[in-house]
Amino acid sequence: MAWARHAPAGRASSRRRHLRFHMRSLSLPGRSLAGRPTSVLVMATGLLAATAAYQTVPGVLGPLLETDLGINQAALGLLSAALIGGMAIGLLPGGVLSDRFSERTIMTIGVGGGGLAMFAASFSTSFPVLAVLFFVASIGAAFAATGGPKTIIRWFAPNRRGTALGIRQTGVPLGGVVASVLLPAIAVAGDWRLATRCVAIAAVLVAILFWALYRDRDGEPLVESGIDQPSIYRSRRFVAATGCALTLQAAQACTLTYLTVDLHQTLGLPAATAALFLAVALIGAVVGRVGWGTVGDLIGNRRALTSVSALAAVCCCLMSLVDSTSSLVAVALVCLVLGLAAMSWNAVYISLVTTMAPRRSIGSALGTGLSIVLLGFSVAPLFGRVADVAHSFRPAWVALALLVTVGVALSFVARTPKPEPAVV
Repeated sequence: MAWARHAPAGRASSRRRHLRFHMRSLSLPGRSLAGRPTSVLVMATGLLAATAAYQTVPGVLGPLLETDLGINQAALGLLSAALIGGMAIGLLPGGVLSDRFSERTIMTIGVGGGGLAMFAASFSTSFPVLAVLFFVASIGAAFAATGGPKTIIRWFAPNRRGTALGIRQTGVPLGGVVASVLLPAIAVAGDWRLATRCVAIAAVLVAILFWALYRDRDGEPLVESGIDQPSIYRSRRFVAATGCALTLQAAQACTLTYLTVDLHQTLGLPAATAALFLAVALIGAVVGRVGWGTVGDLIGNRRALTSVSALAAVCCCLMSLVDSTSSLVAVALVCLVLGLAAMSWNAVYISLVTTMAPRRSIGSALGTGLSIVLLGFSVAPLFGRVADVAHSFRPAWVALALLVTVGVALSFVARTPKPEPAVV
């Protein structure tokens, strides 16, 4: 009889356990997806690609914007400047907010809000309103730039973070490539407004999916309470690493802006053919962002930053040697390695900063550092001015090589200090 009394209870307990397991599997439909580091990496990369895609609108749809709005090339350049300015303004607030609140919330608001701003911009008939909305959309993109690395830190072990950050950073060129292929085709079927709405809706949908599927990793808080650590902004290592990254950003900006023009004038190539060499450099950038992240995991991020800076300086010197007699194959190889170096440093710098900053302020540190690094874009007009005065790009590439060499020297200052010997 005792067995008879306990048997139903045992079966009921088993049924309850089975029901609880079944309900857990149904309560969060995205939990199994969000509970894997690989899935988190895919989502973080997708967010970055979505913001990169809508930031390409002025470049990809520029001729249509000029015709429809009656603007000139200078005004089109102001739209691109609005996107860069929004990033610069939004990085620090985005970092601070991601430290204070969940990066899931901040990234969803940023990317979704940026998509909504781009959607509103597609209805604008006024150039000033369009520029303001582009500026607002780029602030949203900045939120993804600072919150994304924190998701990687939560889900990846230290010896795998560099590779993961590198893969995430490929979202920028991949988003640009997809946009450059699809947006013109959509615009031909409709107009630039339809194409802009499509990329805006895509950003909003990606943000909604991220909110629905992403979960913070249990037991992995990023806040360190009760630990008194010096401010990273007083760290000589942080300042030196950021200075090095600024010189690499300058090399990236100059390459993106002037590589096609240089080869068109120096080699006498048609503009479309010269643009293929930039495409080769961008392929190198996609490979390099993953590769340098892995190198950082293997030899350390500081050594990787020194290596990528030195390689970029060498490539700038080689570009200064290009003339009308240069082999196209050799020039293509130099462009490939130039992209592999000058456009692939991002993950290494981000990973290095995350090792320097207290965990409670990683977002703020990244926001500050990346805001400073964006100043490297201001070197591009100076590069062009040197080329105009000299009637040749050769001295401009030499000057850029010297600037990046300064970055190499700064990278040595970013070394981890050796512990002082104990006093006996």
